[in-house]
Amino acid sequence: MARRWRLQTARFRDQRAAERALWDATGTVFDAFCRYVWAHCGMPGEWAGLASPHAAELYSWLPGEQAEFDRAVQWFMDSMVGKARDPEAFADPSTALIDVHNPIYDGKPILPGQLRTSYELGVNRAVQVVGDNAPRLLGPRNAEAQREFLTLAFRRLSDGARLKLGDVLNGTPKTGQSVRDMLLSAMNEGQGALKTARQLRTRFREIDGYDWQRLARTETSFAMNAGTQAEYLERGYRIPATETGAMIELGPFHPCCVCGTTVMPELGYIVPDVAATACQVCQAARIRAEIAVADKIGVERIEITPTPAPQPRVARRPRQSDTRAPTEPVNVGPVE
Repeated sequence: MARRWRLQTARFRDQRAAERALWDATGTVFDAFCRYVWAHCGMPGEWAGLASPHAAELYSWLPGEQAEFDRAVQWFMDSMVGKARDPEAFADPSTALIDVHNPIYDGKPILPGQLRTSYELGVNRAVQVVGDNAPRLLGPRNAEAQREFLTLAFRRLSDGARLKLGDVLNGTPKTGQSVRDMLLSAMNEGQGALKTARQLRTRFREIDGYDWQRLARTETSFAMNAGTQAEYLERGYRIPATETGAMIELGPFHPCCVCGTTVMPELGYIVPDVAATACQVCQAARIRAEIAVADKIGVERIEITPTPAPQPRVARRPRQSDTRAPTEPVNVGPVE
């Protein structure tokens, strides 16, 4: 089945390519995970087709098969972030890039490498905006900035010692919403094996079509913006502060956000780059940034409203001139 990107398209070509690269890499290991689960968790038929002589049987999920499922989830997590489950290892290239070897994946952990690539794309975007005639973020300073970002990225992906990335598969703590919960429910309710197989296939496709796309969009956007902002700061640009002294918020502003960061060269400020069609959360952040900049340069504060989304044009019917003869008689006065 062809894999189709369903989220709103990112504005910049390099960001679209990075999102697709992360989604494709995740999809490759997830497909291997699906095939392994299908073969080891009592599904009828093959992953490529549901025909089976045991289609009428009730679904049963034996304890050994449940253990295989849990093992496959761990393999998937190892493939995505590496075996070490701590931010220091995730952010350290000498550790994070150690090859992973398991039955569903053989290679380097996917997320650390893809996030480093997206971070460098963000640095390059900033260079394109301000020019290459000033010192770039290179060497130890760049390595330290990357390490700081990757540490924050790991913490964003985790909840204490648990990685939220696996919640959609093993259900901790989302009881009743994961693949594991679905299979247990099918067995406990005496559901048919073929119906369970169809549900599992649909669920796997939903995960690939939304959860992993959302992961690719969110993590790529955070990585690219982190690189862009770090490069701007290295060039001497600064983030304006509000009346309370707090720095303004820069994008991305929420999961799946496609907003970016840019600069005001004449003022030396780093500000959000928000599209006219962005959501209300992003528009509100843009307004707060505009107010903060206006206060800094002494501009009288005015009421700012979000830029409305463009509306479809409605063709108007042309007005026809009335060339018909009048229906009322014309009074021309008395006849002599």
